[in-house]
Amino acid sequence: MEKEKRLLSEDFRNKVWQLLRRGGLDPGEFAWEDRDSQVASNEIVTALVHRPTGHYFLFDYRAHHYHAVYTPGRKEHREEVRTETWGRQLTSARQWMNNLVQALRAVPR
Repeated sequence: MEKEKRLLSEDFRNKVWQLLRRGGLDPGEFAWEDRDSQVASNEIVTALVHRPTGHYFLFDYRAHHYHAVYTPGRKEHREEVRTETWGRQLTSARQWMNNLVQALRAVPR
């Protein structure tokens, strides 16, 4: 059985790029990938991956509900949030970006 693709639109990807820039992150360090869903067994969804660290934000979907799955989390290494809407997906993406900035600052140079 072929997996169903639930990928982000170009417009939504552009909104995420804007969040990266506003958050002081270099969009050149990130890549879009199609990945297997972590909450649904038969879906392909969009991930934004921070290439230097491998941390990611998965724009996941299951049974008519949006989910954010990401590393690093605020309290756990991996967190999953049922976001319900695209707007809440953006809010979760902003939180992930803040978590990522904190994790990058904590790495000794």
